[in-house]
Amino acid sequence: MLGPGHLGSHTSPVSFGFGVLIALILLVIPGAIVARVGRLTWPTAVAVGPALTYGVVALAIVSFGALGLAWSVWTALFATALVTAAVFGLRMVLNRYRDVDAESRSASRGPAILVAAGVLLGAALIGLAAVRGIPHWQSIPSTWDAVWHANAIRFILETGQASPTHMGDLRNIETHEALYYPSTFHALGAVLSQLIGAAPTTAYTLSSLAAAIWLFPASGAALTWRLLRSRTDEWRAAGAAAAAGTLSASFTAIPYVEFDTASMPNLVAYGLAVPTMVLIASALRHRDRIPLAVLALFGVFSVHITGGVVTVLFVAGWWAFEALWRPVRGRVSDAVSLLLIATPTVALLLPQFLGVLQQAEIIVGHEFVTHEGHKRGLIDAVLQHTRHLNDFPVQWPLIILATVGAIVLAVKRIWWPLAVWLLLVVAIVHSSATFGGPIGSLIGMFSDLFYSDPRRLSAVVAMLLTAWAGIGVFTLAALLLRRHGLSVAVALAVSVAIGVSYLPGHQFLLGEKYDSVIIDDKDLEAFAYLATLPGARDTLIGDANTDGTAWMYAIAGLHPLWTHYDYPVQQGPGYHRFIFWAYADDADTDPRVAEAVKALDIRYVITSTPVVRGFVMPDGLVSLDKSRSWEKIYDNGEARIYEWRGGK
Repeated sequence: MLGPGHLGSHTSPVSFGFGVLIALILLVIPGAIVARVGRLTWPTAVAVGPALTYGVVALAIVSFGALGLAWSVWTALFATALVTAAVFGLRMVLNRYRDVDAESRSASRGPAILVAAGVLLGAALIGLAAVRGIPHWQSIPSTWDAVWHANAIRFILETGQASPTHMGDLRNIETHEALYYPSTFHALGAVLSQLIGAAPTTAYTLSSLAAAIWLFPASGAALTWRLLRSRTDEWRAAGAAAAAGTLSASFTAIPYVEFDTASMPNLVAYGLAVPTMVLIASALRHRDRIPLAVLALFGVFSVHITGGVVTVLFVAGWWAFEALWRPVRGRVSDAVSLLLIATPTVALLLPQFLGVLQQAEIIVGHEFVTHEGHKRGLIDAVLQHTRHLNDFPVQWPLIILATVGAIVLAVKRIWWPLAVWLLLVVAIVHSSATFGGPIGSLIGMFSDLFYSDPRRLSAVVAMLLTAWAGIGVFTLAALLLRRHGLSVAVALAVSVAIGVSYLPGHQFLLGEKYDSVIIDDKDLEAFAYLATLPGARDTLIGDANTDGTAWMYAIAGLHPLWTHYDYPVQQGPGYHRFIFWAYADDADTDPRVAEAVKALDIRYVITSTPVVRGFVMPDGLVSLDKSRSWEKIYDNGEARIYEWRGGK
């Protein structure tokens, strides 16, 4: 575990480039090693490596949490070695199910290198946007969810407990009531923090950027290859896949909007969905890959459930519109293979599903109705212009190229991505302007899996459009030039040019919230001062759930009453926490406040300005200056610290 000195720091001596590189290696290599041991080719192993990495982490943190083993670099290494050994053993057991003839038809070196080049170009463009957009990358983000993710990494570092079944200990400060929250992303972030000596906030940023930079170029290329390989020669499939990998850097919906909203586990899980879907589809022919498919699918769901839903959606679409009509080994045999993947995955995920069911009302309660009607909703859905994108121009070049790609798919009778796109568009329209009657209820059940959020649904559409646009740009180049090498060069050049043209907006989205608005130097000074006060590290610090002071945990190791924003009302369990939230400044006249302060073991309160956009300070913390029970002992013009004097 890390020492107190490290836990008290919010900055890290590592450079930006080095930090992202190590985060990328940590994301890809462990899973790629497992994949190689499981006989996947290097290109496939690298593509599916992140999903397997998270699968290993997910297995370990649940098991270690139940056994009381601390999660750390060493236990993570042990878990990787254990899973690798198990995969090697299964490789021997399943050797008779190996399809050597099918393995011989894997991508040749030349096409594989071409696809890799496209992926690297896309990754470079996203990385360039990050470098230019986040010059102050170790500053504290001003987004709602970022504080929770960084605090979760701190919690894992401090306690060694990374199990998703124990996140209630972090969120529900008073009662420690059980809360299932997928913590796999945070567990890997904690390993990164230990590995390079990065502060939790820095590890959060580096882990997020590594995922954004790598997963979507790899995802776009993998989906395009999967769509075309059985319908054309591998050089043409590789050309389109390379273009898709490069064009992935141009779609604003993902990763840029997801990064801007700090929906990092959701972002990561989306990036894992396509490679996992491709692995599952390949397991029908390569039945010895079934254990790897289970591990990858478990990893996706354990990062964020919506990523798992996307994976299942793509597999279901592919099965219904393609595999069912052109079975690999026969319909029954193929169905059995899918069941052998689904059944153990569901068994492993049962605690997660039960936990999510307990939060179903909160999920269903999300609404993003635009009041602009179905027609406007349809236009927004088709043009990728939902609420988070309506300040940006429609990406007409990408929409046109994607339309060309869709036409190519229709001509080649590759129906499943078109069917999935149609379902997603209908769900976006419903989320923006709900349908009534039985149809609305049915579509609502599907859209609720994405919090009925057009943003999340549009991100899935962007993943499809990336592949379509890659197919479109390569097809147009091939029709015009009729020479493969020249067609590839032109398609990649056009893809890079499009990516560069969108660079200003994308670098803005990546860096917009790294603005030091919620947490700046004065807040950091206040946290540092608070940490020196008697008993500050041993008691709970009273704070608001709207002003960013929850960052004191990730930054300084102080334990706040709130570890996440929770607005407009205090929703977390705990009677005394509610009393403090609503009535702390009435301590002179309300005896319940003194009871709450004693029960929660609060000695100090810290408040700060400003609050998160659209929020307000809790009623109980508005007038502390007027209460004799609270003495102001620190004020730097922005942050204020009070000490409890009640009952004296």
